[in-house]
Amino acid sequence: MEKLIEIKGLNKSYGKVKALSDIDLTLYKGEIHGLVGTNGSGKSTLLNILFGNPIIKESGGYRGDIYLRGEKIEPFKNSYKSEFGMIHQEFILIPEMSIWENINLGDEIVNKKLKKLFGREFSLISLEENKIEISKLLKTLGVEIDVNTRVENLSTSIKQFIEIAREIKKSNLKILFLDEPTAALNKTDSEILMKILKELAKGGLTIVFISHRLDEVANLCDRLTIIRDGQIISKYEKSQFNIKIMERDMTGHEINQSLIKKRYLKGNKILEFCNFGVSMPGDESKNINLDILEGEIVGVTSLSGHGKLSIGYGIGGLMPVSGEIKYCGELLNPNNISKNMKDGIVVLTEDRKRLNLLMNQSVMDNIAFSNTTIKKRFLKGGLAGALGFWNHKAINKFVEECVDSYDIKLSSVEQKVGELSGGNQQKVCIARAVSLNPKLLFIGEPTRGIDVDAKEKVLNMLVKINRKKNTTILVASSEIDELERICDRIIVLYNGEISQIINSKLDIKLQEGEIKYA
Repeated sequence: MEKLIEIKGLNKSYGKVKALSDIDLTLYKGEIHGLVGTNGSGKSTLLNILFGNPIIKESGGYRGDIYLRGEKIEPFKNSYKSEFGMIHQEFILIPEMSIWENINLGDEIVNKKLKKLFGREFSLISLEENKIEISKLLKTLGVEIDVNTRVENLSTSIKQFIEIAREIKKSNLKILFLDEPTAALNKTDSEILMKILKELAKGGLTIVFISHRLDEVANLCDRLTIIRDGQIISKYEKSQFNIKIMERDMTGHEINQSLIKKRYLKGNKILEFCNFGVSMPGDESKNINLDILEGEIVGVTSLSGHGKLSIGYGIGGLMPVSGEIKYCGELLNPNNISKNMKDGIVVLTEDRKRLNLLMNQSVMDNIAFSNTTIKKRFLKGGLAGALGFWNHKAINKFVEECVDSYDIKLSSVEQKVGELSGGNQQKVCIARAVSLNPKLLFIGEPTRGIDVDAKEKVLNMLVKINRKKNTTILVASSEIDELERICDRIIVLYNGEISQIINSKLDIKLQEGEIKYA
């Protein structure tokens, strides 16, 4: 096979912390190479070096050599940038622009006659041609949507397809790095992407696939490299793939999966949906008629764009709704977010970095913020408290307890949330939510983009909250196997409507004024 990239003796440190140690890696033309490891293992640092991310240079650079087709390259010069494509775990999109503008930005189709007369720089953009091209491209990815829709109004899963479409349309693309591209996708959508990637590899494109979904890695990749604590732990050919061994190599120990026990529930309805719908572009729901019991864990799933995430956005007052919701027997106004939070409703969307966290603020600030502003906790006494001054001693003690309880890995509670791994960011989200003592918690894609070890800790966390506090939890997720393990019921949506209700562990008997499980 023809060598495309060779990495020799790559080392990188952030102060005293060793991020990468003596990395040797070869990538071949037309192969799909899996790169896996837990959050914080060094994968992102490796990609940042290859792409010449300024943060590498600003933090002291790196040691080692990188070769492209046998010639040594300098990442910070980026002379080869047009040959590299990258689909980031965190989206690189312009929210205020439309779908087609984001995908074709800098590579727009222009009027052919004007281009011939005046050159590309002085031509007009051909709006219809651009829109038609992008519509066709998205259809190959299984997405049918109005390409004039602004990106800021889209669900995370649709944004993921936009990222993918933007990269694979590049004409000079030689190598494509994908960082958790299926994290926001369900199984059907992921299979569509897998098929497309295999076709691209057959055409000679080199693909580096980073994922925590090890079944997808095993199905898709030709070779596999596992990184742990900045070092290459193992390398495998396809014939050697074994998911249990991959998990052990990634984490250093065996993974025990969460599984709830069969139980008998009896109680009142906490939520009642009546012809409920959410006008969320790309993920609309409608005609939802459903009762939720106090203390249930209810899963919500669907294909991408079929409504699973919109329910949380509707309850949380983030998108326009139709129909009615009753909460504890009273009509709910989703737009009164502050009151609803005081009354025990907490919504965590799947977009944790944009909507759930203050990325440039400390872990302490993130966990304490809602408590001080909504619940008026941790304020100083007297006039200082009335003026909103925080009791930092009490906050620090409480946050330290949360860090210990939720096993959040950090250097200190003053560390910025943006510096934490994805799994630890999700734990901070859950710690903040649970600290508000919710009666009802909606959480979207709770295990999106986090490693197999962190996934089980998050799932165990949700079950523990439910059992100890009797918190009703709605989980919107693409991970059906995870929903089957922790949920009492799973609601399946199709075209935004309920198509099926799966009683994962229990039989349901409806009675007047209550729901009883037996």
